[in-house]
Amino acid sequence: MLQAGSQKRQNNVEALYLLGSLHSHTGDQRRAEAALRAALDEQPAHADARYNLARVFMDTNRYQEAEEELATVLSARPTHVSALRNMGVVCLQLGKPKDALACLSRAVEIDPLSAQTWSDFGLARSQLSDDLGSEQAFDQALSLEPELARARHNRGHVRLRNLNFVEGWRDYEARKDDPKSGFGARDFGVPVWQGESLTGKKILVWGEQGLGDQIFHVGALQNLIGRAGQVVLECEPRLAALFERSFPAILVVPRADSGESQVVEAGLDLQVSSGSLGRWCRPDVSDVSTASPYLKADSSKAQTLRKKYGIEVGDRPLVGVSWCSYRVGLGPHKSTNLVTDWGPIFAALPNAVFVPLQYGKRSDIARDIAAVTKAFPSVTFFKMRTWMRPGNIDALAAQVVGLDAVVSVSNTTVHLAGALGVPTWTLVPTGPSRLWYWLDGRKSSPWYSSVTLAWQKETGSWIEPVNEVAENLKEWVSK
Repeated sequence: MLQAGSQKRQNNVEALYLLGSLHSHTGDQRRAEAALRAALDEQPAHADARYNLARVFMDTNRYQEAEEELATVLSARPTHVSALRNMGVVCLQLGKPKDALACLSRAVEIDPLSAQTWSDFGLARSQLSDDLGSEQAFDQALSLEPELARARHNRGHVRLRNLNFVEGWRDYEARKDDPKSGFGARDFGVPVWQGESLTGKKILVWGEQGLGDQIFHVGALQNLIGRAGQVVLECEPRLAALFERSFPAILVVPRADSGESQVVEAGLDLQVSSGSLGRWCRPDVSDVSTASPYLKADSSKAQTLRKKYGIEVGDRPLVGVSWCSYRVGLGPHKSTNLVTDWGPIFAALPNAVFVPLQYGKRSDIARDIAAVTKAFPSVTFFKMRTWMRPGNIDALAAQVVGLDAVVSVSNTTVHLAGALGVPTWTLVPTGPSRLWYWLDGRKSSPWYSSVTLAWQKETGSWIEPVNEVAENLKEWVSK
């Protein structure tokens, strides 16, 4: 009877494990978690159930919980190659590239024929700024699986930030097939532009990715306007007024809130997404024009705001600040804390008035400002009687132009200030939030001549870049 009861429990465990795995496969992660937890309650040492539970946590962005489960699996089965690989992926998400590299190095030793593992290995090397090793790993992945878009896309980032624009832009096109890139294909019923002559042609450029990305990519329009008979730009609605003023020679069409196109397709000859402009308009770094800003704020609004600032604070330096990013996945690694991280910057500008340019919940912004003014009583923040509405990017552009300088983490604020030509200092992260367009450790940006970059030396630590910006600001304010 005892043996029969034991067998019954084992059968129950296996049934729960299989049920959880099935729910996970069909995307019902809530039920998958419940079944797998039930299996582990019966048999805590069931490594496969624990591994699948870790996968559920990964699929629901609960990476710390996934790390704990995978650590338990690996303590029992150190050569579990899938657990090693996924532990590497989890560590990359958590900003632990050294730990990720250790796991993925072991994984490729055990299974050197896994293209996906080589791709993840390349990403770990990339986050550790080993660009040569990173590109070699991506090459290996693609030799095993030439159609692996994730590896090609990430190799494109490495090549672009090292100024290999010809091959980099070509690889960057793989974002269209990379399920993790967020690219959404559009069909306008006309061919995609492949670099051919645009003489007499009407071409649609449609914005892709987030606000900052769209601001960044439209810089290439400077190299497109004049080559085509007519250019139509479809963009995020919040950018329409700003883009229309900045590019009077083209037709700007806001994309509907529903995501549907409002472009009149009749008469279109070609279409291209804004992220692909670089391939055809900026094949070399010399094709990047930073001689002058390419966005134009409402000058009347900017002057009115400047006068308002002057009336309230006098002739003191006005410095816009933004300290957080809310970009999904990357935001936490790009964000800072005003109290614990920004002290040297505040000390460098004792006479400045800081103007919040941070987007997000008003209560969160007010909380952060209250905390910093309590910690640093001598720091002055401009008292915003009416907060800028998050959707009013055109008004925000006027506000930025009304300032003397901007200090920000790597977010939309930097792209906006840089494209407007406002002196800007940027705190640039390494690790999972290292973005290719800041190139390879450079202090300046070819995209924005007014932007100065200060890099993290180690993922998660803002000490070095903050001190560097503070020294730069001391020199700037003394001029």
